[in-house]
Amino acid sequence: MGRQNLTVPTALTLSAVSSLPELQLPLFWMFLILYVFTMVGNLGMIILTKLDAHLHTPMYFFIRHLAYIDLGDATVIYPKMLVNFVIGQNTISYHACAIQMALFVVFIVSELFILSAMAYDRYVAICYPLLYNVIMCWRRCHLLVGIPYLYCSIQALLFTCKIFTSSFCTSLLSHFYYDNIPVSLMLCSNGQDIASLINRFAIFNLTSSLLVVLLSYLMILLALGQMRSADGRKKAFSTCASHLTVVVVFFGTLFFMYVQPKSAQSSDIDKLSSVFYTLVIPMLNPLIYSFRNKEVKNAFHRVFGKKFKKSYRDLMGRQNLTVPANFILSAVSRQPELKLPLFWIFLIIYIFTMVGNLGMIILTKLDAYLHTPMYFFIRHLAYMDLGDATSIYPKMLLNFVMGQNTISYHACATQMAFFIMFIISELFILSAMAYDRYVAICNPLLYNVIMSRTRCHVLVGIPYLYSTLQALMITIKIFTLSFCSSQVSHFYCDDLPVLLMLCSNAQDIELLIILFSAFNLISSLLVVLLSYMLILLAICRMNSAEGRKKAFSTCGSHLTVVVAFYGTLLFMYVQPKSTHSFETDKLTSVFYTLVIPMLNPVIYSFRNKESNTYMALGNMTQVTEFVLIGVSDQPDLQVPLFLIFLVIYCLTVMGNLGIITLTIVDSKLQTPMYFFLHHLAIINFSNSTVIAPKMLFNFLVKEKTTSYYACATQLGGFLVFIVAEVFMLAVMAYDRYVAICNPLLYMVVVSRRVCLLLVSFTYLYGFGTAAVITPCVFSVSYCSSNGINHFYCDIMPLLTLSCSDTSVPEIVVFISAASNIVFSMMIVLISYFNIVLSILRIRSSEGRKKAFSTCGSHMMAVAVFYGTLLFMYLQPRTNYSLDTDKMASVFYTLVIPMLNPMIYSLRNKDVKAALQRFMTNPCNSCKPM
Repeated sequence: MGRQNLTVPTALTLSAVSSLPELQLPLFWMFLILYVFTMVGNLGMIILTKLDAHLHTPMYFFIRHLAYIDLGDATVIYPKMLVNFVIGQNTISYHACAIQMALFVVFIVSELFILSAMAYDRYVAICYPLLYNVIMCWRRCHLLVGIPYLYCSIQALLFTCKIFTSSFCTSLLSHFYYDNIPVSLMLCSNGQDIASLINRFAIFNLTSSLLVVLLSYLMILLALGQMRSADGRKKAFSTCASHLTVVVVFFGTLFFMYVQPKSAQSSDIDKLSSVFYTLVIPMLNPLIYSFRNKEVKNAFHRVFGKKFKKSYRDLMGRQNLTVPANFILSAVSRQPELKLPLFWIFLIIYIFTMVGNLGMIILTKLDAYLHTPMYFFIRHLAYMDLGDATSIYPKMLLNFVMGQNTISYHACATQMAFFIMFIISELFILSAMAYDRYVAICNPLLYNVIMSRTRCHVLVGIPYLYSTLQALMITIKIFTLSFCSSQVSHFYCDDLPVLLMLCSNAQDIELLIILFSAFNLISSLLVVLLSYMLILLAICRMNSAEGRKKAFSTCGSHLTVVVAFYGTLLFMYVQPKSTHSFETDKLTSVFYTLVIPMLNPVIYSFRNKESNTYMALGNMTQVTEFVLIGVSDQPDLQVPLFLIFLVIYCLTVMGNLGIITLTIVDSKLQTPMYFFLHHLAIINFSNSTVIAPKMLFNFLVKEKTTSYYACATQLGGFLVFIVAEVFMLAVMAYDRYVAICNPLLYMVVVSRRVCLLLVSFTYLYGFGTAAVITPCVFSVSYCSSNGINHFYCDIMPLLTLSCSDTSVPEIVVFISAASNIVFSMMIVLISYFNIVLSILRIRSSEGRKKAFSTCGSHMMAVAVFYGTLLFMYLQPRTNYSLDTDKMASVFYTLVIPMLNPMIYSLRNKDVKAALQRFMTNPCNSCKPM
């Protein structure tokens, strides 16, 4: 090394599977899914062949070792490759490279000889069936497996030592893992000699193993030819069909790699072939041996089916117990008069939690100034807060609406697992954030080196993995035992309240939970306390008061969150038993599962200048106001257009307020159909009011400006109501389907609770969509141009003004719009398809006419609304223009809200009769529900 003036590289660089950046994320998910299937399939095969006595034969002994090899082969390469996809660095340390190569050679050479041993096993089974157990005794089986392992280990050590004791001229490898031939090309000296040695061994390994396979199958074919019975030949051949498939796939891939002419060789073809035989084949092998093998399928049924069912029946039989189909959750409050106020309180808190945490996630993803370790951890804290609240509160809110505090057995287990996962993750993420603040204050110059991207991913990945394993272990432990009660003394499925419902002694599980809880709380709190103790010492050593203030301010938000979170947990777990009660537990749980997730984004935004700056300026936004061009910029058309739109808006207000009033006061319109019509009128009225007043005002003034925040508010309001209208029409289609297809069960299926639930979901989803898309649109930079070529703040006209990359908002908008239109249209089309089928089955023409008339108004409203949307979104790009968009927008934001009350009144006898009653005798008709 000294003579050549070369040093051993400390790290080597791997070539990526693909150099295209846009393929990195899809490839990551594809390889992750393949690796998970490989793990599950091969582990399943190992477990089956170990546990099932029927599979304790030489053939399945070899299959088990093939599964070991496939698992090892895939695991040597793909975890590192997946990590490289995540961190964006294709580097591997010198020693890790040597280990990877050695293990890869061990497993790939072992697979060659195990497949040849399996071919010999099939030869003995078919040619010498009576002597099979004598020839293929356990000693010989172990010998046939042991020799390949020993031989390939020696070969792997030989290659690795030869290569890694030579000098490297480059640290860049043209492969995504360290294979011996590509590595030999990186050597300065002896590279050709080593490559020649590797090729000789490869030819020997391939030829000798293939020779055994070919000779075995030649003898098998001769034996099959001598059999007189066709059934016997078929049965004999079926015993080696799976192995033959595996051999053809594996050896075929190797031959394709090594036997192709040099002119056709390329690194990309090598990569694809390597992907196939190192990941795809290890995934396929267990599938081939299970789908094509009755014994494996029967073993799976015995091990994972009958065995568990039998033991479960025995357990249940002994205790004379069954698993409850549903659990009954305790309400937050037992007082009926508090249920409605509590529903609205929790709904508002949950909405704020959703908006705050989604906002924090979007901000930390989109703004380049927030791409720091601190905000990386804050984003993951927001994920956890969102997950924690969502695992509990949608079900609780649903129980408030339905009036039934039940939860299914499996839903309870799922809720508990997710709750445990998110709450434990939050503990350790807060401790990771404390460590991050310690490094930032105590080692500011080395901050970006210590808190590298890799370390940040590790500090986040470990809590996720640890909490997932703990959640699975505790949940499985609890839910594989017997329950004597179905009453949970809590408003969600928490571990300790569920433990009290068990029949058997749960002291072991309770002790396990307490030990885990103590470890989680103490270890994470210890990291936090040590970090802040070192932070305080560092701050005290600072001479400048300004410096101390600035240093302390960087961890003020985190300190507030830590005090709130740990304070609540310590209050729960450290309080004396004499003062403990489930009512106190409930209140504390409300605080740390819903209130704290709502407060965290508030703390990190109000107490954080960088976050506030982004929210205020939208990533260095220079625009403080926008100019709306309007429907037309011609001065002579302003007054006529003002009068036209004033008349339209007045008719819209009168029509929709009229529908709202009638459906409230008239007792004959207190049905689900008119309940939905009532809310459609509210949506139409609100949608027009968000846009029309400002547009009418702009007709009369010269400066048609709107402030930055007013524009954002208008866009948010418009999105809430337009998305709500899309799904309200779908809900009304479902209502018509039930009314026509199940008329006798109509009032049962579409009960008042179901109606409230459907309407609440519509509004909530509309609000959620607006909360996601509006910050997304206003997260881009608006620099100089501020003239919006539209009469209100719409998404696409705004994005055309941006001077920064708009790809993320465009993708979000496209996905949201496409999913909303497709899903709602599917509901409408399926509903009307079933309605048409039902109408066609009606024999009476009068009955068909009557049935059709009940949905005629809705069908017309749907056709007008969806027709306009489809015209906007499906027109070819060559015909697209913002002026066309304006006309279409006028139609579905102003004209349709005016038409809907007319359609539902002029074509509806009930509405006309209600209007007549109201006009003639208002007092008698006013019987609100």
